[in-house]
Amino acid sequence: MPKSIFYIILISVLISCRKEKRIANKINGDWSITTLKRTDHEGLIEFAQCSGTLHFNKLEGDSANYEFQIYYEFLGETGTINQKGTYKLIEKGDFMNLSVLDINNNLVSYTKYRLLTVTSSDLELEFSDGIKTLIFIMTSK
Repeated sequence: MPKSIFYIILISVLISCRKEKRIANKINGDWSITTLKRTDHEGLIEFAQCSGTLHFNKLEGDSANYEFQIYYEFLGETGTINQKGTYKLIEKGDFMNLSVLDINNNLVSYTKYRLLTVTSSDLELEFSDGIKTLIFIMTSK
C-alpha cells in the first residue's frame, strides 16, 4: 500500500511539472493585445480601445523576463501600462507572479495573474487591481 501512494504522488508531481513546461513554452514570445475588459465589483463591464504588446522571454529555471507596453482608452479614461520585470509560473501553472522592476532593476511590486486561456495562439490573463476590479487581457500572437 505505501508503494502505491508513493507512485501516485510521483506521477502527480511529474504531470504538474510537464503542465508548467507546456504553458511556459506556449507563452514564450511576443503577443499583441486585442481586447481589454474591465469588470467592477458591481458587475459593470467596460471594454477599452487598446493596442500594445506583451513579451515573455523563454522560461529557463524558475523565472524569466517579461515586458508590457499597453495603451488603452476606456470611456473617459486613457492610460498606459509600461512595465517590465520577471515572471514565474505558480500553482501548477494556473497562475503567474509578475515582479515589476523599476529602471534600476529594483523590485517595485508583485502582481498575481490568473491564466484563463493558454494556447499557442491565444493568451488570456486576469488580475485584480486592488479596487476589486477585474481586468481581463486577451492577446493573440
